[in-house]
Amino acid sequence: MSRTRKAVRYFLRLERGHKSENDLISLADYWHLPLTWQHHLEEANIIAPLDTSLKKLSGGQRARLLLSHAFSLSNNFLLIDEPSNHLDENGCKWLREKIIKHIGGILTA
Repeated sequence: MSRTRKAVRYFLRLERGHKSENDLISLADYWHLPLTWQHHLEEANIIAPLDTSLKKLSGGQRARLLLSHAFSLSNNFLLIDEPSNHLDENGCKWLREKIIKHIGGILTA
């Protein structure tokens, strides 16, 4: 299980009041993550709780979420194949803005 997935589980337990000392220790350096995740959701215009399953998101929402994560790696060069697949007009506009602002370089196909 990925570190991010574990962190989500720890935060959800904390939110529900079912915390353990191990949860608190595990999250010691990750208190910023829920705000970061929420920022990515809002920026991608996805209105959903943090614990929403990817299966419940539409194809366009999943595409924006994955692209949002890729663009958050600001110093990385991105190779993106058909990034506008599943995006509606607003999603394509959002994608163009993200491409323009990304400083790490992008190659799209």
